[in-house]
Amino acid sequence: IRCSKAHVRGLRRGGLLSEDELARVLAALDTVEMEYRADELSPIGSDEDVHTLIERRVTELAGDAGAKLHTGRSRNDQVATAFRHHGRAQLVVIAARVLELVDV
Repeated sequence: IRCSKAHVRGLRRGGLLSEDELARVLAALDTVEMEYRADELSPIGSDEDVHTLIERRVTELAGDAGAKLHTGRSRNDQVATAFRHHGRAQLVVIAARVLELVDV
């Protein structure tokens, strides 16, 4: 979600979203994040992956502006970015466990 928020801000700077569209998409992304954290975000048959699920839900919430979420980025870019963020988060966990082991 964080990457999507940064992406839509870039779309605004590039003139591809109006201020109103930006606000609607950011609000929709906030809602999607809350739904995800509450385990209330469910895929439907047409959702190919989590990225499609997010795009669909944002478009449901923000209307046509939500459909612009995918503008200028490929699925491969999204997967690579998500993988990198996940890897970084796991490195923090691993480092903490190594420090615990050193203490033992």
